[in-house]
Parts: sequence; C-alpha cells; structure tokens
Amino acid sequence: MSRLLVPPRLLFLYAPALLPLVLASCVARPINPTREVAPSPSVPPTAAPLPSATFPSPTPALPSVSQLPCGEYMVVASRNLALGRAAGRQLYSVLALPMPSGPPQLLAEGLDSGSALSPGGDKIAVPVLQGPNYDTYQLDIHDLETRTVTPVPRHFPSDLFSWGHEGTTLLTSLRASDAHSCSEIVSVDYRSGDVHPLTDCCRVSPEASCYAATSSPDGKWIEFYLATGDQFGSPLTGAYLLESECTAQPPACMEYARGPFGYGEHAVWSNGSTQLAFASGDHITLLDIATSHATRLPSLADSFIVSLAWSPDSTKIAFTQTADDATWLYVIDVATGAIERLQQYGTADTHLLAWVATCSALTSGGLTTR
Repeated sequence: MSRLLVPPRLLFLYAPALLPLVLASCVARPINPTREVAPSPSVPPTAAPLPSATFPSPTPALPSVSQLPCGEYMVVASRNLALGRAAGRQLYSVLALPMPSGPPQLLAEGLDSGSALSPGGDKIAVPVLQGPNYDTYQLDIHDLETRTVTPVPRHFPSDLFSWGHEGTTLLTSLRASDAHSCSEIVSVDYRSGDVHPLTDCCRVSPEASCYAATSSPDGKWIEFYLATGDQFGSPLTGAYLLESECTAQPPACMEYARGPFGYGEHAVWSNGSTQLAFASGDHITLLDIATSHATRLPSLADSFIVSLAWSPDSTKIAFTQTADDATWLYVIDVATGAIERLQQYGTADTHLLAWVATCSALTSGGLTTR
C-alpha cells in the first residue's frame, strides 16, 4: 500500500495556502476555434466542391415524392419537437400529407429551418446557419432518390432560397459588392456554386434590397420584392416582375420591370404561370399576370397566413395560418371563396412546400411527378 508523502495534519494546516494554486490550475482556458472564416458572399468561390455526405435519416427506405402511391399530397416542413430537444436545435421533418386524409408519409427529417422542394420533387434545398459568428448560411442539397447531402460550394448571407424552373439553380439575394449595401437577385448553380446576376436593383437605389425571388413554372418570369433599404425594417416598395429574357442580359432590367404590386412578402405561382397568389396578413391576393388585375380572396379573422401552395389543377390554394400558438392547414376555393379547415393536419410550426399529384401529368409550382 502506498504511503502519503505529506502527513494529514500538515495538509490541514497548509490547505488555505494551497487552495488558490489548485483553483488557478482549474480556470477554463479559451478554446481556439478551428472553423475557417466563410468567404465574402460577393466573392466567387475558388474552392473545389465539397464532398457529399450520408443522408441523415434513420429510415433508409423513405420514399421520394415520385415514389408515393398515386394520389394528391401536401408536402410540408414541420418542426419536430422531439428531434429539437435531442439536438438542442430547431429541426424539421418533411412530410407528405395525403389528400383528403390519411397517415403522413415521412420524406426526410433532421433538417435545419426552412427548406425548398425542387421542381422534380427529388431534392430539398436546406439553408444551415454557419460561420464563426453564425452570420452566414451553407446551402445543403438533400437528394431524396440517392439519400445523399451535397453542400453548395459557397456561403450565403440569406436563408431565402427558391428553385429555378429547370431544377439545377436556386434563386437568392447577394450583396452587389463589398462597397455597396444594395443586394441583387442571383441564380446559383447548386452543383458548381457559379452565380449569375438577374437584376440590377442597385440602379434603383444604392441601398435597395431585392430578395425573396421566385421563378414561374414555365421559366418566363422572375418575381421578387424590392425594399428601399435593408429588407428588415425598411419600407417595402412591393413585388416586381421581370421577364426571363431580360434577366439573361442585365443591366437594364429594372427599367422594364412590372410593378410594384404591394400585396405582401410571400408569393407562389399557379401551375400554368398565369397567376400569382400573395399572402398578406390575414388574406390572399391573386394577381393575373396578363392583365395585372388583382383579386382579394375572403379572409379569416384574427389570423396570419404563413405559407401558400396551389392545388395541382390551380382551382384551390392551401395555406397555413397561425392562431392561438398553433398552425392550421386550410384550403380555399379560388372561384367561390369557400374555406375549409383540415384539422387533422394542425401541426405546430408547419410550412407548405408544395401540393402535388402523383401518377398524373398535373403540375404544382412547376412540380411534375410520374
């Protein structure tokens, strides 16, 4: 048995003098971060594309949208409270809700924040907050067919993304340059990270912010919002439309832009690219693209509409509405204004991504399935 080097009575006598030395050795030292600083969003990336990762799903046999049984589905992103508690983050599951009723089909889970479903229904774009100061976003492309995740090889200042009509690019906003505070709408090739500018909003104002762009299903139009300054807290000029022929050759697009249409900050296209549905507070406004005529649909009292999706035949619009700390799913008939609440899908913090029809030639927001 080992012997004590110092008698116990001496330890008791010298304990007050030794205590500061012991505490000093236990003081936490700062951790040097190993994460590299993300490149400026306005500077084209030079790094090679990042490798794909394994799809983070506990069920490898999850279906893609095209593999769902024949029928109509609402595809939603719903916050998974159980996953969030386990990971200490706000994580979402993507579900296909059979219409008019039926058990939800799980498509993906463990996704960060918002997401966007590709026109073909086989990919989901997910922005992930990153950077040393958590001030930039990495965009991950989740492939539902191969169950892989491929990061887009650049970082972004915004988490607002939408797919281009061809399914290989995404639309978002970037600062025009480090010397200007204005932002432009750009298309980003998710495979290479290459950026192509689509607007010249800086011609409107050196502090203009263009953001939240969407492409029509036929690829002829780009819809986006223009604010006179930073998009958060600055006056909203409204929504604008640009023809894709113009966006292929800036810099004179804003001179030919149609608008402003001040109907709200969230818009979705009908499947034939003939109408835009805008969410504005407690109501929905329809804009006819050919005539610029606007129609306001009946609204719900004491509510706030969060997200929209057209039905595959463009006769109805589904929308999520928040009230009393809950999210409910509704359907409104465009012709009659009749509103139906689907209570069985009242999941907290749920956002519509698309309303699709499988085994059909019908489309919704450019989404075509088998």
